[in-house]
Amino acid sequence: MVEISFIVPVYNVEKYLRRCVDSILHQGLTEDQFEIILVDDGSTDRSGVFCDDYSLRCNNIFTIHTQNQGLSEARNTGITAARGEYIQFVDSDDYLAENIIPSLLKQIHSQQLDVLRFNYENVNENEEIIHPYKSPKLYVNYSNTITDGLTFLSDRLGYGCYAWQFVVDRKIANNFPFMMGLHFEDTEWVSRMLPTVKRISSTPDVVYFYRSRSGSITKGRDQSLILKNVEDQLKIITLLKERSRYFSRPDWFNGMISHISLSLLSLTVEFLYEDRKRILDSLDKLDVYPLSSYKMTRHAKRKIFLINISPSLFCFIYHLRLLL
Repeated sequence: MVEISFIVPVYNVEKYLRRCVDSILHQGLTEDQFEIILVDDGSTDRSGVFCDDYSLRCNNIFTIHTQNQGLSEARNTGITAARGEYIQFVDSDDYLAENIIPSLLKQIHSQQLDVLRFNYENVNENEEIIHPYKSPKLYVNYSNTITDGLTFLSDRLGYGCYAWQFVVDRKIANNFPFMMGLHFEDTEWVSRMLPTVKRISSTPDVVYFYRSRSGSITKGRDQSLILKNVEDQLKIITLLKERSRYFSRPDWFNGMISHISLSLLSLTVEFLYEDRKRILDSLDKLDVYPLSSYKMTRHAKRKIFLINISPSLFCFIYHLRLLL
């Protein structure tokens, strides 16, 4: 029986793909314990060739070639094809720590978990840890205590929502496909999936290395991409507001709305200042104010305090700071 399926969406990452796949292969698992599903999302470089090469050499690596449809649909394609009891998403420019997955599976089975969340590090292009001396993120709790998903969301998740930070029961993953055509789809997916989970826990072990690179979706500064990010963040705020109405504890949802609104206003200040009225009006129509400061850092709380007085004043002051 296949214990875990690693789903790797692939798009124009020939520089990083071998590092990613090799890290999955170096987990001390037997071939029948795991499978790797490489979803080539219409790559125009040699990524697809590399995928086929792995599939020819390894009986438990499968390649699916598709037209370019984006990260969400590539993940959905992988979920449909997966046979593992559990699923882990791995972005193709990232990689895993060696020989770490067996300990995760041991914890999952011993605690009878639906979902396990693990720790990660940010690395640069040279695989150097970006924040080698960073303290644990505020309000993020990596305790191995078992809880339900909604409690986990409210008390232990924090505001970093990454699909690749969870090992998820395949039955749950099948019930929660990713929303197509949406940037920051992980935030939407996590907020929809976690409240339904009955048993979830964490491990403080660093399992995943997230590579921060200038060409990635979240780092690009193309004007059309920035505008797309704005529209998608407004859409996520709308979804979170609708979703929060169904829970007696909406604190995390309100906090996440504040977190996204703060990000959106910061993006406006830096790149879209001339378009600020339209964005401010959109936030006002979504009735996000006053922004919640639930489990925010002291720095974020100061910004939220000013925004709640006047979003326009916040934009003016922080834009002026950029000019000085």
